[in-house]
Amino acid sequence: MKYRRFLIFALLLMFTAVLIGAFGSHAWKSLLMENGRFDIFSTANRYHFYHGLGILLVICLADRVDHSKIIKNSLLLLSVGVVLFSGSLYILALINVTWFGLVTPIGGLSLLLGWGLLSLGIYSSKQSH
Repeated sequence: MKYRRFLIFALLLMFTAVLIGAFGSHAWKSLLMENGRFDIFSTANRYHFYHGLGILLVICLADRVDHSKIIKNSLLLLSVGVVLFSGSLYILALINVTWFGLVTPIGGLSLLLGWGLLSLGIYSSKQSH
């Protein structure tokens, strides 16, 4: 399979999203609620989960787009984006390392670029047929 590494990564994202979400809703909930950071944690977990699914979707669409370089770069941007965005928010929520919040917009930008690049790739692929 052409995108095997991304597929494995997406499946691991889904696994860890469920695992971390369960800890956040049970084991860490009182800590997160006391510190007023449960919303930050929830946002991190939601984006973590959604983008794991999104990466799986991109892999499923890959055969329909002629530009494999665009697909690969889109998958790379989405992967980096979810790690930076959700990862920085998890760190902020759980251990309150506030300077890690500076990483969050870089992750968000990476997510936006990944989805934007994919959109352009699909658009240009459709135009060439």
